[in-house]
Amino acid sequence: VLTNLASWDGAVAVIADGTNSVVDLARLTTVTGTNGSASFTAQNGAVVRVPVLAVAQYATLTVGANSALSLPALWDLSRGSLSLSDGQTMSLPGLTSLDTASFVVSGGSVLSLPGLQSYQKSGDGYSPTWQASGAGSALVFPALTNIVSAWAWNLSVNALSGGQVVLTNLASWDGAVAVIADGTNSVVDLARLTTVTGTNG
Repeated sequence: VLTNLASWDGAVAVIADGTNSVVDLARLTTVTGTNGSASFTAQNGAVVRVPVLAVAQYATLTVGANSALSLPALWDLSRGSLSLSDGQTMSLPGLTSLDTASFVVSGGSVLSLPGLQSYQKSGDGYSPTWQASGAGSALVFPALTNIVSAWAWNLSVNALSGGQVVLTNLASWDGAVAVIADGTNSVVDLARLTTVTGTNG
């Protein structure tokens, strides 16, 4: 129970594992990565409470089977990552600042990011991944229209083993983006993509 903790910077690992296990961070609003990367993991029926977490820069967020890590206030996940597994479903309409961030869903999980309109990957050695793997898994970007991905290293967009990455409003990208669809019923949907340029990679 850390209900009055408002912020931290650096390498703190939070794990809640097992039914009725809870890490309560009810007033945590800001996590930054100047001194290292943080992580939050809820798995096997556990709960991590971060109802007012708005900024989670460089943070790794992981949600497993029958667990909860609700993020209603989150708007900044820059250089961070979010992974869902085992049938988790999450929509984050307020998440709009997530340059160089990664998203991975598996095991029938669905993640929707309806507030994201543009995405940039820096050229400073990060290699983010957007990946959906397994039947029923989907990573959905309903409003994303533009990507700029600076070299070095790619933004990897992967649909594997029946997963789907839905980018139906993406009109253009510039730079280092690698798209892979591998396996029966795997789909990367780029229905409105008209322009790919190589200024940044």
